[in-house]
Amino acid sequence: MFAAIFAAVVACNKNETPVEIPSSSPVRMTLTATIGADTKITYVDEDNVLKAAWDQYNKVSLLALDNQGKLLSNDIFTAVSAGKSAKFEGTFTNNPNTATVMVYYPALLEGEGTEEKPYMSPVENGYNETGVLYSAKLGSQYIRLRSSDYFLQKNNADPSHLAQYSAMCGQAEMNGDEFTVSLEHMSFVIKAVFTLPVNDMQVSYVTVSQWTSSGGGTTMTYNAARNIYGYPYWNNSTGYIKMNFGEKVDGGSGTGFIVEGNTLTVYLLGYDEIEISEGNYLKIELYSPTDGYYSGTKTLSANTLEPGKMYRLNLSLAEGIL
Repeated sequence: MFAAIFAAVVACNKNETPVEIPSSSPVRMTLTATIGADTKITYVDEDNVLKAAWDQYNKVSLLALDNQGKLLSNDIFTAVSAGKSAKFEGTFTNNPNTATVMVYYPALLEGEGTEEKPYMSPVENGYNETGVLYSAKLGSQYIRLRSSDYFLQKNNADPSHLAQYSAMCGQAEMNGDEFTVSLEHMSFVIKAVFTLPVNDMQVSYVTVSQWTSSGGGTTMTYNAARNIYGYPYWNNSTGYIKMNFGEKVDGGSGTGFIVEGNTLTVYLLGYDEIEISEGNYLKIELYSPTDGYYSGTKTLSANTLEPGKMYRLNLSLAEGIL
């Protein structure tokens, strides 16, 4: 999954042609979900290219919306095949007021759709119950993307966490008793390879932020919940991209792991589209519970970080905070 965020959320347009819903309710349905050209679920980094396909037993949420864009139901469909295009099976609630059916990955497996218990996609080893990728409430007009504070990479140079935190969406079309959808990424990845000044360092997290030539912080990511359907209802416009390390997130940072040697490879994940203004640079900060802070700066060649793509960052870090 990719790191960074845009000022407007990746479009999953809810104003397209409504689906025609069968009269009976509920109904057993199949879903054919195709991964878009740059969309990835199972991540394998081969020669700096992330390749992926659906795994059998992947789950997605089918969210039924009325003509006002309000959430009516959340139905979980499970993959019964694998590959770039896969079959999913499930039972569709089939609310008569359904105007649009949106498909989201990962599935919102927990919760009841209420204010107190919204539908949530759980994050493994998050440090509290709000450690979710996104959540949704019945009757609401938004799904909330969570902060990168909760993201966790368990091992050095291990991209497996990207499948957990990658967010995708698409509008389903109905043909008889089958839905079809092509999912688009709402997230991107920065593959960062850091050279550390010492060997076998324990690391807890890395943050990446955008700074101007005058040394002031500027918009890098929305370090908060976000309204996927339109504009953010709350955000921190001077946020950062963060990846925690280790087995779990504890007290706001990862429990950490030991880097063998002095090369750390991090897969940072972000949402939306980020503009890197001319003359701006990235500031990187790494925290070690045993050795303190290390940092560096980098100017990216890309002016825009786009969903569904991976960007590479190579940098030697020095001791101390810039």
